[in-house]
Amino acid sequence: MTRIVVIDDEAGIRHIIKLALSQYDVTVLEAETGITGLDLALSHNPDLIILDFRLPDIAGDMVAERYRAAGGVAPIILLSASAEIDKLAQHPNITAVLAKPFRLIQLWQTIETAINRPLAPAVS
Repeated sequence: MTRIVVIDDEAGIRHIIKLALSQYDVTVLEAETGITGLDLALSHNPDLIILDFRLPDIAGDMVAERYRAAGGVAPIILLSASAEIDKLAQHPNITAVLAKPFRLIQLWQTIETAINRPLAPAVS
């Protein structure tokens, strides 16, 4: 089973991502702040992190830097509505950037590319 940590202060975004991934064999762990998300990611060894750039306590790129500095290796998809999205895509700790608003197909494709495998369907 794939484990994904979603760090976003918008409950609606976290809900949409969790709902979109419910058809796959994925466990989604959620955090609404960068520090809480960092702790969650470091304690649960996820396969992927989906990380908002603008968080209430710490910027997403700083969360990524701290995660890597602590030995975290999961790919990181940064979500951003920032005009600096091209610059963020060049960040050495970010695997991929997805511009907000995004389509679910873009999310799935970005996840599959980041983890280097297709998402498995959920078993009922």
